[in-house]
Amino acid sequence: AKEQFVSASKADPTNANAFYQLGMTSLNLGQIPDAVNALQTFLKLAPTDPKAAQVQSTMPALLQMMPK
Repeated sequence: AKEQFVSASKADPTNANAFYQLGMTSLNLGQIPDAVNALQTFLKLAPTDPKAAQVQSTMPALLQMMPK
């Protein structure tokens, strides 16, 4: 599934939902840096999306999990 979301985000770099799905899929796979990058892009593209508040609230914990 991740490959489809990568393709969708490349096909339309303004597709906020593709970045959200890519971020959540990466998170489920334990790929924290990929998840953070995708979710940060989602927040830039759709700061008022209903899912943005949840993403914003989990971002500090995700950043803590990033490899140093």
